[in-house]
Amino acid sequence: MKKLKKFLAMMISMVMVLSMATVGFATTGGTGSLTVQLTGENKLDSGKSHTVKLYKLLNIVSYSGDKYSYSLNGDYTEAIKKALKKESISNDEIIAEIGKINESSNPTTQQFANALEAQGISTNIEGKITSGNNSVTINNLEAGYYLIVLDNAKAIQATLKNVVNDNNGTVTLKEEAPSITKKGFDKNNKPVTDVQIGDIVTYTITTTIPKKFTKYTITDIITKGLSFVNFDESEFTVPGKLGIKVTLKENTNTPEENEEDITQTSGIEANIEKTKDEKNQDKMTIDLSNYINSNQDKVGKILTIRYKAKVNENALVTEKNSAKLEYGNDPDKIITTKPEEVKTPTFPVHIKKTDEGETSFLEGAEFELYHDNGSGTAATGTAIKVTGDSGVYKIHTDQSAEINETVKTKMVTVKEITTDNFDKNGGYNLVINGLKAGTYWLKETKAPDGYNLLKNNIKITVKNNKDGSYEISKDDTKAENNIVKIVNTPGSQLPETGGTGTLLLTAVGALLVAVAMIRFMRRKQEN
Repeated sequence: MKKLKKFLAMMISMVMVLSMATVGFATTGGTGSLTVQLTGENKLDSGKSHTVKLYKLLNIVSYSGDKYSYSLNGDYTEAIKKALKKESISNDEIIAEIGKINESSNPTTQQFANALEAQGISTNIEGKITSGNNSVTINNLEAGYYLIVLDNAKAIQATLKNVVNDNNGTVTLKEEAPSITKKGFDKNNKPVTDVQIGDIVTYTITTTIPKKFTKYTITDIITKGLSFVNFDESEFTVPGKLGIKVTLKENTNTPEENEEDITQTSGIEANIEKTKDEKNQDKMTIDLSNYINSNQDKVGKILTIRYKAKVNENALVTEKNSAKLEYGNDPDKIITTKPEEVKTPTFPVHIKKTDEGETSFLEGAEFELYHDNGSGTAATGTAIKVTGDSGVYKIHTDQSAEINETVKTKMVTVKEITTDNFDKNGGYNLVINGLKAGTYWLKETKAPDGYNLLKNNIKITVKNNKDGSYEISKDDTKAENNIVKIVNTPGSQLPETGGTGTLLLTAVGALLVAVAMIRFMRRKQEN
């Protein structure tokens, strides 16, 4: 009996020890909550919302401290195998592979998320974060290892997180909606701030390759003052497919020389047509949907599209063009970004040719305009070629063109121009449009009839204020109302040889001689 009691006591002790050991080693996962909060720029517009998707990849069987026991969620087994590109592995091996995500030679969290969602799976849980709010809390989540994805967002918007036993976990995602940037560059690859008629501007549209979207389209509309040209600067006729250049690089910090030219292999095309409204502008449409959805291994890389446009004779101070992005997975909820604008202004110079008293406009004066050569006083080199007449001229689009009836260098003043030309309605009698900011020299080559030719060339300075306005100066003095006043002086009338003035002098002289002779004769008789 004593032996039996000892045996039973021993067994009870062992049971208690094992029971205590089991409780100490593992706690069941239970349920928990998760808060997803957002940070970052380029957020969604008012009225739009983000969808937070949660995929429970693994069940948490038990845990203790930082030690977890997992089992695979059978709902996602096949999808996970395809996402990992390892379809002949066991459940335990799948769990091990998920643990290696983000390690070297393994997919990043975002790449895995893209590949998983590409399988058309449904989510366990969804939450909404509306614009103006920066977080959402999802309660009563079953314990598990979750993949958290922020929809309607750019790359790097996924993360993995354990949720267990009321731990109230928090994850922070960078809130950045898909976006584009647009810039303009001159022939020296410098950012363009203003242009001259005839200049060719290279525009770049840049975007980050996002996760899959059923629609991802860029639309770019240019103003009447610009004309699309092919990338080799040859003439382009609307409608048609524009010659462009498409490149890809790792990120914004990667040097430009490391860009990969994918123009011929990407299948990306720029289709040009006229807008279907009263403005009748040229519109470029680039549909990136197929490229993005077929290249999910490139998520996070920078895609740049380059195209060229020529500044034409319709260019104005207010010249600008803009591009926008439309994206989304629901045709009824397509998101359109705020247009990205690039301003390419060109400027006019208005001239008032007048007399000393400013009582009248002087017509018939001829001028030529020259670029500043750095000498400070001279108007040398080749005069700028223009087109136009009746006092209104524009810089010619081709400065290498031969002089003819249309292409000229001489500009002639007229009587006051009272019609509206380039932001001025009266107060001038000569205008030249299409100049970029800089220094020019105006040379009078013929004076108005009856007036003297100007002895000195006139220095004209065009300043871009970068706020949509400009400033014109004459000989370093700001021109009032941006109108350059040029005064001519009349020539003095001199006596003419053999004219009536000479005859009068001769008659007077003869009369004086006669009077002197008479007086001389009388004195002689008196003597």
